[in-house]
Amino acid sequence: MKLLFTSITILLLIFTAAFELDAVVVWPGSGNSGSSGSRNPARGSFHASELPGLSKKPLTKEKVSINGQPLTLEIYQLKTSREMLTAILKNRIKPEQLETGADYLRAIIPTGRHSSDRWLFVFAAPDQPVTAFRIEQDSPVPPVNVWPRELPPLPAGSQADMIMEIPRIDAVYGSFDHAAGDPVQLLVSYSARLASDGWHNAGAEHSPAIRGTGEIYFRNHPERQILWVKFGENGNGAFYLKKIE
Repeated sequence: MKLLFTSITILLLIFTAAFELDAVVVWPGSGNSGSSGSRNPARGSFHASELPGLSKKPLTKEKVSINGQPLTLEIYQLKTSREMLTAILKNRIKPEQLETGADYLRAIIPTGRHSSDRWLFVFAAPDQPVTAFRIEQDSPVPPVNVWPRELPPLPAGSQADMIMEIPRIDAVYGSFDHAAGDPVQLLVSYSARLASDGWHNAGAEHSPAIRGTGEIYFRNHPERQILWVKFGENGNGAFYLKKIE
């Protein structure tokens, strides 16, 4: 279960709609950046090799597909402090390319005119190395073509936003913009729909009394699967489905 929540957190932090894939600035030297003769590096010209304490090679790589486009997720470690990393990123990339959270930083680092590295830095404890997740984006991700049949149907009035497939672990993640409404009530009504399709809730977050906005479900037929459903306050929703061996 811990692995499931870790996977969900990573997916949401890297790919939520609030951090658009197209938020890539023009590469310095293209005519829209500062002078190349400046003593201080131009903001936006940051290179990943400048990240303090970055491991030379990724700890692991994972092949993924986003809206049908093949990409690679890499995991690194950084031996640095949150304060130092934050200061460097704020000094070297533009404010709209950096998002901070209670235990993470999320950054888009341009690597070319139309390419960028998307980074997620997760802080476990002050004395522990920073875990970094990286996806290299060479071209804009296409829009969703078809909602995958592996996932439950989109809620009524929703529009698909992004599909991420992770073949090695046989998992699919889908995000969507749902129709305006109370996320608590959306979860209650959608839980009833899932129950009719053979899904069983693992908790009680869908109960009106608890007023949850996310729930985990499982089912054994036609195959063993686990499903996470989330409705956000900002009008976004997500499904994460994984087969269980």
